[in-house]
Amino acid sequence: MPKTETQKSRTVADCDDEESINKSCISENGTTTKDIGGESSTSQEEMAKKETMAVLRLRVLVILVLLAVAGAVTGVVYWVTSSGESNQFRTQYNSAVEKLEASFTEILHKMTSISMIGVSYTSYSVDNNLTFPFVTLPSFHEKTLNTMHASGAHLISFAPFVSLDQFEEWDAFVSSEENQWL
Repeated sequence: MPKTETQKSRTVADCDDEESINKSCISENGTTTKDIGGESSTSQEEMAKKETMAVLRLRVLVILVLLAVAGAVTGVVYWVTSSGESNQFRTQYNSAVEKLEASFTEILHKMTSISMIGVSYTSYSVDNNLTFPFVTLPSFHEKTLNTMHASGAHLISFAPFVSLDQFEEWDAFVSSEENQWL
């Protein structure tokens, strides 16, 4: 609302009055200034700037505190999660290693029982001055029956490699009376 000439002159006159301490004054351009205890409007502007800077600093401080707290929470969550995953991995790894060791032990036991047949053939041939492939292990069925059960094999057979120059001799050996079961 526009001011009349009388109001303008009165307000300007009020501002010129030195006794009007702590009064609001309207200047020629319509802005209101207040003279508080003799302070000028420039000191009020400086104080407003200081307060604005203080608010800005406080905002920056709050943001920094929030960032620090967020970083700390993130670090703690990472540490807890990583530690839990590492423990779970170690547990699963140790379990897998134990299963693998048990499997290898079982395989080793089976291979040992099967290799005993080879040892029996070798010791029998050395004791009786026989040469391969012309060796027939006595009680082959009985000796291999226990090995089959221990190893889980369904069949154990003796099938030596016979070269062409030994074929006729091998044929006569297999056809002999003592090797009819072959």
